[in-house]
Amino acid sequence: MIEPLEDKTSKAQKETTLQCKIAGGEPTASIHWYKDNKELYEGKRYHLAYAKDVATLRFADSTVNDSGSYRCEAVNKLGRVDTECKLTVECKSLRCFKSKRITNFCWTFVFVARYNVVGATLLEVSTTKRSKDLVQ
Repeated sequence: MIEPLEDKTSKAQKETTLQCKIAGGEPTASIHWYKDNKELYEGKRYHLAYAKDVATLRFADSTVNDSGSYRCEAVNKLGRVDTECKLTVECKSLRCFKSKRITNFCWTFVFVARYNVVGATLLEVSTTKRSKDLVQ
């Protein structure tokens, strides 16, 4: 490994690129990328490239969910080398999170929620008890 991955902080909804430089060898290494120990594959979400001894992982429109531990691994019949980094994607808006609707949430304890919403994002919260809306 000539230039390892470095920890990086990126802004949500922006393109994010991770790169490392790997010493060329014979036979040419196959490159594998991992996020939190799960292999990543070329597709709509990720663009993987290896040219001129530089391995690149690029993804557009990053979200907070992209934060994690990334590893680049180069393998050939002579051996294996890898490098790892932490990616932190910062967000100042609820739009950066994947939209999920929570239904059928039940509890038997006191639930206190505090929200600090900044910006023009609309937030809809409702509370029900036995399928009837509770009004405060």
